[in-house]
Amino acid sequence: MAPAEDHYEVLGIGSGADPAEIRRAYVKQARRFHPDAHAGRTAAERAHAERRMRDVNEAWRVLSDPGRRRAYDERRTLADPPRASRARPAGPGWRPRVDDDGWMHDYAAWRDETDVLPPDPPGERRPVRILPAAILALGAAVALLGTILTSRPMLAVAFMLAGISLALWVWLPMAELARGRASDAAADRRARPGNR
Repeated sequence: MAPAEDHYEVLGIGSGADPAEIRRAYVKQARRFHPDAHAGRTAAERAHAERRMRDVNEAWRVLSDPGRRRAYDERRTLADPPRASRARPAGPGWRPRVDDDGWMHDYAAWRDETDVLPPDPPGERRPVRILPAAILALGAAVALLGTILTSRPMLAVAFMLAGISLALWVWLPMAELARGRASDAAADRRARPGNR
């Protein structure tokens, strides 16, 4: 009889996976569901992660041991006849060393890993970058004064300043991108061998 949860499905691999694939899948799932990674979550989310981690650990316990895996595969085959599966590559494949389990206890390093990129280094300060905001503020002040004085020409100037500000808010970032690309291209040309 097949177990309630298939160990291969828990790890997200096929039944023909070699030991290296099993190990990679275990590490991936352990990083995802380890309780330390869910410390700040709700109680329900932590409980779910703990259940999934138990399933992942049980799948690893069975599939990482060749004898247990063979027995598990036999029970699984009797309960569910095999479908077309991918052929296993020739050769013994990779097997972890018996004493190679230190990575399993290094959960703090996993928890501290992040995919967040470091911030960009600060660029040069350019006063032109505040120009759109300054023009918009000037336009708002002219509009307020034009409203108080009921001067249509001042209101027209305020609307023109707002339009100029909007155009600069669109144009300046594009100009900065073009300038950055041009400087990157120039740096690439200087870095090529033969251009010294």
